[in-house]
Order: sequence, then structure tokens, then C-alpha cells
Amino acid sequence: MDFTKKVLTLSEACAYTRFVKSYMYKRTMAGTIPCSKPNGKAIFFDREELER
Repeated sequence: MDFTKKVLTLSEACAYTRFVKSYMYKRTMAGTIPCSKPNGKAIFFDREELER
């Protein structure tokens, strides 16, 4: 995985943080992990935001 990318997909973000997908979904829905859904389906994460 290329963790130098600025924007990560859900799978990449899970590998980066070592969280499972269900936990990432819960945290994004609760608003504790910032994400974006530009097309309304796929979730993308800013790597710098995940580091904080």
C-alpha cells in the first residue's frame, strides 16, 4: 500500500489505521473520523486527518 498518498480509500484507511471496516463506518457515521463522499457512495479519507 502507498501510504504517501494524500487521499485514502476505505480499504487503504483501514490498513493504515489497523481498524476494521465496521469500526471505520461507525466512527464516520458518528462524525469522529472525518471523511468525504464525493459521489455519494465511496468513502475517502484525508491521510493527515487520520493521523490527528
